[in-house]
Amino acid sequence: MNKKILLVEDEVSIADVFKDQLTLGGFDVDIALGGAQALEMLKAKSYDLMLLDLVMPEVDGLAVLQTIKEKPEEYHKIPTIALTNVTSDDVKKEVEAYNLKAFLPKLSLKPQTLIETVNNALTK
Repeated sequence: MNKKILLVEDEVSIADVFKDQLTLGGFDVDIALGGAQALEMLKAKSYDLMLLDLVMPEVDGLAVLQTIKEKPEEYHKIPTIALTNVTSDDVKKEVEAYNLKAFLPKLSLKPQTLIETVNNALTK
């Protein structure tokens, strides 16, 4: 059975590219087009991994991580990979508290690197 991934990305064109790459890699992928939708989907369905954009309007990725951490009775703990263009050390330090499996920069991300990182996160 294929692993289920929740891809949280507010830009549809980027979400579609990553979904296609992950689907070709053998994963079942659902897309949430923002943090609020991601939180609703996490309540409704179980996922093996979340790929999370950190910078989104309204509810950003850090707010999603904080909500999951603060409400363990509502959200199961989910392995997460940050998928972002923000690569500052301050942001990396801020997300360390959430035990992310990886921090991937979107701009330079190759499909093979994405698939390898997802597979590594799912096996550890």
